[in-house]
Amino acid sequence: MIIIALVNISKLSEGAEAEIYKTTFNGIPSIIKYRIKKDYRISLLDAQLRLHRTRIEARAIFIL
Repeated sequence: MIIIALVNISKLSEGAEAEIYKTTFNGIPSIIKYRIKKDYRISLLDAQLRLHRTRIEARAIFIL
């Protein structure tokens, strides 16, 4: 069993595409980006777009 501890969550920013939170993840200062679901899109398309954009952003951050 894996237990994830998020402590002291506070919202940093909110935009049209996502909400950004500052927290601590197992003692390490971290940022969480929650991509907001768009109700006007077809559900499957919206899920695929959000997943694709998240993966591209993660790759870009990892390269830096």
